[in-house]
Amino acid sequence: MTRGKRRARGVGAVVEAVVDRGRFSDRLPALAAELECSEAEARRSVRECLAELVAVPSNTFREFAGRISKTMSSLGYESPVTCDPQQLERLRALMDEHPVALLWTHKSHVDGAAVIATLHENGFPMLHSFGGANMAFAGVGYSGRRSGIIFIRRSFSDDPAYKFALRQYLGYLMEKRSPFSWSFEGTRSRIGKLMPPRLGLLKYLVEAAEATGTEGLRLVPVAVSYDLISDVDDYTQEESGSVKKAENLGWFLSYLQRLRKPMGRIYMNFGAPVAVDAGKALDTESNELYKLAFRVAVNANRVTPITLPAVVSLVLLGALPRALTAVELSDRVMDVVNWARARNIPLTSSYDDADRERLDEVMEMMIRRNLLTRFDQGPETVYGIGEKEHSVAGYYRNTVIHFFVNKAIAELALMRVAPSRSSDKKALFFSEARWLRNLFKHEFYFPESHEFTEELQTELEQMDPDWEAAVSAGENSTTSLLSRATPLVTPATLLDFLDAYLIMARVLEMAARNEQPTDADWVALALKYGRQAYLQRTVTSDASIGRQVLRNAYRWFEGEGLAPPEPDRLDALHRARKRIENTLRRAELLASFSAIGRWELPVS
Repeated sequence: MTRGKRRARGVGAVVEAVVDRGRFSDRLPALAAELECSEAEARRSVRECLAELVAVPSNTFREFAGRISKTMSSLGYESPVTCDPQQLERLRALMDEHPVALLWTHKSHVDGAAVIATLHENGFPMLHSFGGANMAFAGVGYSGRRSGIIFIRRSFSDDPAYKFALRQYLGYLMEKRSPFSWSFEGTRSRIGKLMPPRLGLLKYLVEAAEATGTEGLRLVPVAVSYDLISDVDDYTQEESGSVKKAENLGWFLSYLQRLRKPMGRIYMNFGAPVAVDAGKALDTESNELYKLAFRVAVNANRVTPITLPAVVSLVLLGALPRALTAVELSDRVMDVVNWARARNIPLTSSYDDADRERLDEVMEMMIRRNLLTRFDQGPETVYGIGEKEHSVAGYYRNTVIHFFVNKAIAELALMRVAPSRSSDKKALFFSEARWLRNLFKHEFYFPESHEFTEELQTELEQMDPDWEAAVSAGENSTTSLLSRATPLVTPATLLDFLDAYLIMARVLEMAARNEQPTDADWVALALKYGRQAYLQRTVTSDASIGRQVLRNAYRWFEGEGLAPPEPDRLDALHRARKRIENTLRRAELLASFSAIGRWELPVS
């Protein structure tokens, strides 16, 4: 700590409590040896680092933070946040028994405020969160430390004393059952799906648990969901290639103003805790830390509820380019809902006649925000996705897309099998499903291969207990099985992603035929080609033209050794493009089946 910097009241007492712990003294000689100094000098260095790190939560600031968070999370949303009281009580009991870190999904600037407000209203202790040390200036540092923020240096890999202090302090907090809280994605999701987990803060906490002998650490996934999100318009513009707006004071005031528009409800759900074995988690050979974060993400997905805007967006995206009558829309929404209920997937609403008023309210909000269009001047009222709102609808669809991916893969694999003359159609089905799983490995959190196979088997059995016989009987029997497997979800879930991967494949092939620039920005090229393809209507929706999905597509081709394109790999690139193209055609046939009334399946 620099001389003259004012310490917060109470910091000294916490520093003394940390350095007086047995684990601190046991580990100090090793630190002194690493620093090549005496134990007294090492202790003094650690004390200075602790004085910089320590947060000193106060009841006054706890109340203030709770009120501010509640105000922010209720500007445009109904209050309080919708949360199951039983889940809260289970969390309270868990916090009494174990050190806990709440890892929440990040879709909006409101997420953190919603978590703080909900736990504060229900009498939970103040959460400890993390911030960059560069933000600990003047009033921000003063109020932040009293609100539970631990300010951490951006880089400290070359400072053993600081690393030692951080581990000891976090271990002390875990011993005191002080809960932690942060977004495990690190940044807001711009496309609705969970982003890859960031391991930095998790690694600090696990290292602290190992260094201080702390046992029983639990990671609790927190799924924060919304009916509507004011940030989504910004996200879709950024994904289409626009420059991100600077987040300054003026931007923040404008953001608060946008929050005042009615956006429905916020939903908070707590997933199954993930137990941490600190020693095992730090084994870099087996990548256990990432597996821990992966389990947190999977458990968060499992308790993310299907919201009304998400299911409406899913249905209408699946119907593109058609609009649907009110009856068609209602029937298709109920098909999705009944499918979800049969699999115990959480829903935010009852979706029955008594809930029709709620559906009407949400759709009115979507219409006011231009997400939906309504035409009521003909014989029947029809609803559709706004002409320039496909990506916005795709965002809401993506918040629940993980529930439908396995079914979509099963549908596509059945489409592959139906016209095939293979003697072992079951083996062909699972081979195709595994290829699709590999194709979309950068998009979704898939379980281990054997679990994935078991989940597909369960989905097929729910379609038809005699699915194997139906598949083996030939094309007519297989397509009959598909026609009964309502709702068909492939067009609404995977069609946009297949379009994006095909766009990237064509960009790679075209670049390979010309002089290839050494520093080509493949995503930028694909964005331009994708925009052209949409204007030519060779892709169904502009939801497929986004930075993240095109970046993931490039990563897949790169992982397959096909990007950047090399002359000796052009045949393999062509085969991959052709296979994606055929898969896309099957998805389009699924979309058009109800309209054309017949099947014409490509053989490959």
